[in-house]
Amino acid sequence: MKPDLVSTMRAAASLLREPPWPWLVVISAGGWLGLVGLGGREPLDGLCLSASQLLLDQGVAAALAGFPLRSGLAWIAWLLMLVAMMPLLLAPPLQYLQDRMPARRRASALSLFLAGYGGIWMAACLPLVGLGALLRALGESVGIVAVLPALVLAGVWQVSPWKQARLNECHRSPRLRYRRPEADVDALLFGVFEALNCLASCWALMLVPLTMGTFHLQAMVLVTGVMVSERLNPARSVRWRWPLSSDRPRALI
Repeated sequence: MKPDLVSTMRAAASLLREPPWPWLVVISAGGWLGLVGLGGREPLDGLCLSASQLLLDQGVAAALAGFPLRSGLAWIAWLLMLVAMMPLLLAPPLQYLQDRMPARRRASALSLFLAGYGGIWMAACLPLVGLGALLRALGESVGIVAVLPALVLAGVWQVSPWKQARLNECHRSPRLRYRRPEADVDALLFGVFEALNCLASCWALMLVPLTMGTFHLQAMVLVTGVMVSERLNPARSVRWRWPLSSDRPRALI
């Protein structure tokens, strides 16, 4: 094993022992277990599959009328997906909140941050699943692998300057006030804007598991790994870049 890979693995293992990583790993593991348990009855991929089949068979109007997200189980599946994929992305902002907020404000600040963050991602369910269904229907209508349009879109987005610009915004830490109600407002808005930047950064990656088919859970694991790796890397210059290219970290002002 290469020395640089060994050092990277050691650094990752050391990081996972520091708060809040252990708790986030436990929460994420619970989400994955919930998805595995739910998969036997209605796989998460069934959201996109049902909608894309309606698009192909009966058109847009019928797809909207019978959209699978009208099912309560579909919303549970989406929530479990968020619990599985998102906690490890939140270690930096949660640590920032804990460090900046007085002890008496931390519980409420963390709760409001998570409420704002989770609310945005729950609202994103409908457009993301709808776009995934559209891409899947497009692939099936022209006789190609259903996930291919999503892979192409995600590949282009990943190397684009717009992707890097949104990812850089995820690294920004706002100024937080300490007195109520300003402290509560700041914590809530921090969660909202963190979610909006995260969504704008990784929306294309999120489409890949939704259109993957049988291996959607495996695709979710890979996508989560990519998103966590991106989130832990420093901000970089905003430009087009080839995959695996590197440049100097960019300082955020």
